[in-house]
Amino acid sequence: MKKFLHILTWLCWMLSGAGLFVLLGFARDTYLSSPLKTIQLKVEHNDVCTFLPEDSVRFQIDQLYGRAIGQPMRRINIEKLTQTLSVNPWVKSVKASTAIDGILKVEVSERRPVIRVFSSDGHSVYLDEEGFAFITQAHNTARVQMASGNIAFPPLPFNRSTHISNKIYRKTPLADLLKIGKQIESDPFADALIDQIYVSSLGEYELSPKVGHVNIIIGDTTDIAEKIEKLSAFYKEKAGSQEFQQYQTINLKFKHQIVCIKKLAI
Repeated sequence: MKKFLHILTWLCWMLSGAGLFVLLGFARDTYLSSPLKTIQLKVEHNDVCTFLPEDSVRFQIDQLYGRAIGQPMRRINIEKLTQTLSVNPWVKSVKASTAIDGILKVEVSERRPVIRVFSSDGHSVYLDEEGFAFITQAHNTARVQMASGNIAFPPLPFNRSTHISNKIYRKTPLADLLKIGKQIESDPFADALIDQIYVSSLGEYELSPKVGHVNIIIGDTTDIAEKIEKLSAFYKEKAGSQEFQQYQTINLKFKHQIVCIKKLAI
């Protein structure tokens, strides 16, 4: 009798498990056959410039599926969608998921440019905080630090972003320029003061202020944080003085000191 009850209990559990499996399979099939009802899209813009209007992201999603709304959920391939959106040079990251009620959730984060670098050949790229170089937009200019002068680097592949650690950029000044740009941006006074970074024919880095005609030489990126800090402190102390108006060059190349050269007397 006990053996019979044991077998009966086992059969009940087996049937219950099989029934649950069938129900789950039916529910999954029903879900995959149901239409996509809505797309909840969130574009996280940076605080510098809007590169990705929400409409352009929706258009890209629709291009992938014909028209996404109304498509059966089984056609919504999250991995493919994420890869497609991530190819966009202005996209930093993509998160996508579907919900049981026919909702596609997509979160897209924009890249945040720190500096725009112009090559001596005339093309330019933005560099973001993480070291990715990405293309500019003709109709949309980010107000960030600019760098120009004796700068050579190969153009980016069309509509792509590339990290500056890539071997084609290792012998370019892009990494140094990003380091300088980030340091300037981190200092509110310096960020408001500096108009442009210039690379001289000697490969040295110079800064041009927004006001005045002073050439600021920082040399290389050694102790760059200290150099920018010294520059800000020097300007705060001396900028309004009569003596400061006589300076033609402010040289920060030397450790623990600032060397100033006065304008030639006419």
